[in-house]
Amino acid sequence: MIKVTKVVDADGVVRWRVALPSTQEWLSRFNGDQGAVNDLDSNLALMLTPSLRSQYERAVLQAMQQAGVGPDDPVMLVGFSQGGIMAGHLAAYNSDYNWDAVVVAGAPIDSMPIPSSTTVVSVQHVGDPVPRLDSVISLGTDGYAQQRPNWTTINTPSPLASQGVGGIHNAAAYNSTLQNQIDRVPRGTQDDLDAYFIGDGSTYGYDTTYYSWQEK
Repeated sequence: MIKVTKVVDADGVVRWRVALPSTQEWLSRFNGDQGAVNDLDSNLALMLTPSLRSQYERAVLQAMQQAGVGPDDPVMLVGFSQGGIMAGHLAAYNSDYNWDAVVVAGAPIDSMPIPSSTTVVSVQHVGDPVPRLDSVISLGTDGYAQQRPNWTTINTPSPLASQGVGGIHNAAAYNSTLQNQIDRVPRGTQDDLDAYFIGDGSTYGYDTTYYSWQEK
């Protein structure tokens, strides 16, 4: 399920949030493909062959086209785990849209060539093996090398770390971490990201559409 949200501010400026789903089929290679475009095969394709356009990527671009996203409209990509991989992948390798911001959690995007024109916030829990899939060398307990004017990495223990890997690589835990540590993102960057979450439903507001596909 891909969620595309149109955000219109009081001045009529249109922005879009695109929420990308995480892996739905981890064992498709072993127990038969169940039809999800965001399965283990897509994970491997995104990491190993970024020049190829997977079914997952085509589904995202089709959803955006159907929702009415214009090529110059500012777009924020949001994703956890594989959804975060797709967010980074699109910002790094696709030029069809204006990828203004990428906000990801538990995703190995550090080595992706995301341009400096894109604001990036990456949340990584200590001990989460998934963000390390790209083999980027850590700089100790404070996280990876990706701390640049356009890129903030929040590396911190998971609030559910006591539950093991399942509590470390956990979407709800990552959401809690981002909410509680948003102040680690520079104030100016926070203001830019806030523009994707305004609206009172009357003079301006939101219009959300959901899209789903299966492999054929």
